[in-house]
Order: sequence, then structure tokens, then C-alpha cells
Amino acid sequence: MTQSADDLPGASEPDSLYDGRRRSDPVATGCVVAVIAVVALMLVSFFGMTIVEGVWAARLLTDGETVEATVFISAVEVRRSVEPSHYEFFIDGTRYTGRGHDEMEGNTLVASYLPTDPSVTRPADRLVFDLLAGVATGLVLFVGGSLFLVGTVRDRRRATRGRERTRSLSAGVSGQEAS
Repeated sequence: MTQSADDLPGASEPDSLYDGRRRSDPVATGCVVAVIAVVALMLVSFFGMTIVEGVWAARLLTDGETVEATVFISAVEVRRSVEPSHYEFFIDGTRYTGRGHDEMEGNTLVASYLPTDPSVTRPADRLVFDLLAGVATGLVLFVGGSLFLVGTVRDRRRATRGRERTRSLSAGVSGQEAS
């Protein structure tokens, strides 16, 4: 029993690209894409902040000066999260402030600042951690993005090859009937 080209799924449509899979609902697909886009945007903004902190930490480690700063607002726990402490220091009579982590009011800490812009300041003991967190976040995003792109390209190539095979099979069946 030979199979004619008309017996193949989707063969009644000219130049069909039927791949044997059920077509999805465009509205549902759109909703899924929207949810993925929102989640991706949230993740990128969070990871982006971590990377920016790492960049500032690298700059402070290479170009920064250190100064003794005084904590003027203690860290406070608010609804299962901690509001950071605030510290101040003076350069040439000008007051600059920054945020610490868990220091108590009246304590001193070593702060690092940029001599060209003293408003860019971080506690000196956190710079290496912030730098490593920024580098690790960047690597995770790069590797994850690369794997996603490679997988997408591979899937598109497989789908293209599958359509070409379907066309050649369909052409082969039509050619056999003609002879």
C-alpha cells in the first residue's frame, strides 16, 4: 500500500510546513511570553544592581581613599528586613554620608570614597564582597544567556532540518506516484 502525497498531514495546503505538532493558542502563548518578560525584567534589574555595586567596588578598590567615618543612624530591623545604618565623614569641611550594614550609632568604621567624587562611598570592609558578588552575577548571566542562545539556535536548526526532511519525503512520495 503506497501512500500518496494527499494522505500526508497538511498536504492539502500548498507548500505545507506541517511538523506534526499541535498548534498553540496565540493568546495563551502571548500571556506566557508576557509573564516571562516581566520575570526576566525583574531579574535583570536585581542582577544589574548587583553588577553596578561590583563596578563601584572595583573602582573604589583601585582609585579610592579611606577615611574614618562615624555612624549617626543605627541599623534597624523593620518587618523581617534590616534598614542599613548611615555614616558620615568630612572632607575639607564638607559632610558626606553613606550607608553601612549593621553598625551601631556612635561607632566608627573605615569608609572608602573616590577623591574625584566623595559622594561615591562604601564601607571599606565590604568592597571585596561587593566586587565578587558583581563578578559572579555577571558570569551567571553571561553563561545562562549563552546557553539559552545556543539552545535556541540549535532548536531552530533542528526545526528547519525537520521541515526540509518533510518536504523531501513529500516530494519523494509524489515522485514515486508519477512514475
